[in-house]
Amino acid sequence: IPKSIENYYQETGRAGRDGMEGKCLLYFSHKDVSKLEHLMRDKALSEREVGAQLIDETVAFAESGVCRRKVLMNYFGENYPDKNCKNCDNCVNPKEKIEAKENAAKVLKVIKSLDERFATDYVVQIITGRLSQQIQMYRHDVLDVFASGNDQPEHYWKSLIRQLLLEGLLEKDIEEYGILKFTTKGIAFLKKPTSFKIVM
Repeated sequence: IPKSIENYYQETGRAGRDGMEGKCLLYFSHKDVSKLEHLMRDKALSEREVGAQLIDETVAFAESGVCRRKVLMNYFGENYPDKNCKNCDNCVNPKEKIEAKENAAKVLKVIKSLDERFATDYVVQIITGRLSQQIQMYRHDVLDVFASGNDQPEHYWKSLIRQLLLEGLLEKDIEEYGILKFTTKGIAFLKKPTSFKIVM
């Protein structure tokens, strides 16, 4: 698997440069991911953290059930308005969608309780009730929202957050290490939740 979405984008871009049709297949297993993480073990902590985030984003892209063009363009700061690109596997053979209105509201409540000061991993630890030194230090384990979503695994919440970002209810503050912030749309949803269907 490529080490980052940038690498993936570079590799796939070669196929269509001559104006002909390009087909792209991405094969990967979680063993590949473990191998990449293992190769980073001797690097500086900050480099390891950035590398782990890039790998996590690539795996999220590979496992996503959302339009791949939409995900890629969102990653590079652009908006793809169409719901269906008619080209990628997820648009040609859409996966089943499930209602996640209540869980989307749970995520937003956690972010609000944390004063929009933390990134995805920390939010997921709070919602699943995973106690860490950092959580104990900030005393976030006493928040009402702590472990409010321990009925679902971590990967479910990460996927839900990615889809909230894609639908414009949340945004990442890139300059602040990917801290999750509300958008106007997200604030409106928190006040009055509506149907929010996701792909799992």
